[in-house]
Amino acid sequence: MAEHYAGHDTGSEMSGGEWVDPPMVTTLLRLPKPLVDALKAEAGQQHIRPGAPRHPSPASGDAGGAC
Repeated sequence: MAEHYAGHDTGSEMSGGEWVDPPMVTTLLRLPKPLVDALKAEAGQQHIRPGAPRHPSPASGDAGGAC
């Protein structure tokens, strides 16, 4: 894939996109496997994906927050 994008102009493919504010970012965290396993278990109990942001629920008055 790196070889493809090293010589490929994605300008025409991206021209239909739009900028968002605030900009979106990606992070990568290296965590110990036991911690990741615990996070996955907790997320499974809450029926959410591990690492998924928690959005406030207007019905519950929940202020939200990160998992």
